[in-house]
Amino acid sequence: INQPIKNILVKDYVSYRLKQMMTGEWASRTLRNLDSLIAFGGSAAWYNLMKAQVYIANRQKQEALMVLRDFKNERFDRDTCIWAYYLYLSTLVEKERTYVERLTSEIEGIFKHNPEDERLFWMLLFLRPDYQRDSGKKYNALRHWIENGHASPLLYVEAYYMIWQNPALLSGLDNFNLSLLQWANRHDALTKDLVIQLMNLVNLDRGFSRRAYSLLVEGYRKFPADAILNTLCSYVVKSGEKSKEYLPILREGIDEGLSITGIYEAYLSSMEAKDTTDIPRALTMYFGFDQNLSDELKELLYANVIINKNNEREIYEQYSHTMEIFALNAMLKGRINDNLAIIYNDLLDKNMISEDIAKHMSKILLAKRIAVSNPDVTLALIYSEPFVNPILAEVKDGGCYANLPTDKFVVVFQERNGYRCRKRSFCDGSFCG
Repeated sequence: INQPIKNILVKDYVSYRLKQMMTGEWASRTLRNLDSLIAFGGSAAWYNLMKAQVYIANRQKQEALMVLRDFKNERFDRDTCIWAYYLYLSTLVEKERTYVERLTSEIEGIFKHNPEDERLFWMLLFLRPDYQRDSGKKYNALRHWIENGHASPLLYVEAYYMIWQNPALLSGLDNFNLSLLQWANRHDALTKDLVIQLMNLVNLDRGFSRRAYSLLVEGYRKFPADAILNTLCSYVVKSGEKSKEYLPILREGIDEGLSITGIYEAYLSSMEAKDTTDIPRALTMYFGFDQNLSDELKELLYANVIINKNNEREIYEQYSHTMEIFALNAMLKGRINDNLAIIYNDLLDKNMISEDIAKHMSKILLAKRIAVSNPDVTLALIYSEPFVNPILAEVKDGGCYANLPTDKFVVVFQERNGYRCRKRSFCDGSFCG
């Protein structure tokens, strides 16, 4: 029973510190939950002191003084954490400088004998003069504790509070800063200033951080701005990273007309080989004049143009002659894959196959596609006759093609680690490797 209530106490305190809950509501909820913990037999002394902290925050000074007076009369040992908590609360009530300095010194003494006690460190965050003078030192102290196994929400919220006040404390895309921003994002606490600081750090980054990219996307969705979109697209393009997860942002950049060298190539390179999603019109128009692409990307582009020709007839006509030449050259080389199959079918529909090309097409027409579901398979060894060397086919994008004169064959799949397993097909050549 106690643990769920404790979890609520922490959650509510974090919301209060993040200014997502008004002081009055937080005080009311917390006092009620603390009374429940006391009723269930919890540590009354600790929970009563927590109530005193709530009273202080809610400007109920008299109630807080009564709790502190009752605690002092119980005569607790003066070298314990609970006594340090009493001293800390006393500094919140009486703020006279020499008094606060004296009590801080007592807490430091207790901390010296209990250097791993997270609660004592938390109290000193608000009391140590050097932390008040030097925010960087305080931030680094929080970093040290969190990175060394004290990833408490109470410490995270104080670290967040510091970057909320001064985003410049985020000086790099290291693990701690990114973890803190991820924590803030989970708690719906990313601010515009923090997103701008993250954008500045991404602009300076010479590598690529997937975590930083994902966080900046979250920031962009919350605070849309052309500068952030430009940074995101440029970050992907400069890094050379290729993944379908980057397509939505790259597409937005293309649709917004961002002038980023390489953005069209990055978009194509991030598409999966069998992706038939409508390509941005600006991209197809661009490559209609400049097709300095690899054959693999041309196949993807042309297949997409053909699939969407009913919707973009003008684009299709613009590409038509270039695609015909490309298809004929590929046929003469006997090449075949999923995208080339789409291109060849379009060529066949135009009745453009000469007798000379038909001879080469016979090899392609005999090609069978072998579907492979195991992502670790990289090579297929296909045996159509006993005691004859196999046909070797590279497995890409979930399958491979091979010219086979018969429907009966045996396939041995080879994985990246060299492991081989055998599969048999009697008809369509489709099975799971």
